[in-house]
Amino acid sequence: VAALEHHSVAFNVGVNRRFAGLFTTARRMIAEGEFGDVKWAQFTGNDLLMHGYSHAFDAICYLLGDPPARWIAGQVAPYRGPTGAALACCYDPETNRWDRDPGGCWATIAFEGGAMGQAANPTGMPMYEWQVVGTRGVLHIRDYGEKVVWRRGDGYDKPETPFPEYPPKSPTVALIEDLVRGMETGEPT
Repeated sequence: VAALEHHSVAFNVGVNRRFAGLFTTARRMIAEGEFGDVKWAQFTGNDLLMHGYSHAFDAICYLLGDPPARWIAGQVAPYRGPTGAALACCYDPETNRWDRDPGGCWATIAFEGGAMGQAANPTGMPMYEWQVVGTRGVLHIRDYGEKVVWRRGDGYDKPETPFPEYPPKSPTVALIEDLVRGMETGEPT
């Protein structure tokens, strides 16, 4: 990162969902108070720690407004594919490296302001689900937006509410546009 910054190279990594219409709409709604005081954001899915969970952690931070973390705890484990079989991986403490990308067993982040975020890998279950919980609403996102459920209200009575339409723009195209903007303006990506 230091070399990129030293040479003024625009870059971003693991931020795809920041440019997805569903996530930008959800973040705007959270910021506008549609969910009340958001206490929890969670990702549950079967993926590798560096390959997929880097995106999950970034999306959790993004949805919550990028608050600073107070503390982080987690555990890694061998990746378990769709069959449930573990793929061995070894960590070398001398080089601070894994010989392959481990599974992202679980991690919890406590943010300044009181919100919590969590990502969990339920041992190979084929799923990608998001949940955001606030004092006045709950959002469930399944399989990158294949199904979106917004329940709105106070207490236990939260009836389903249609989620607003969101722009169908490609996150990849928007990410590239952001890099170009950064290169042309010198602003951070």
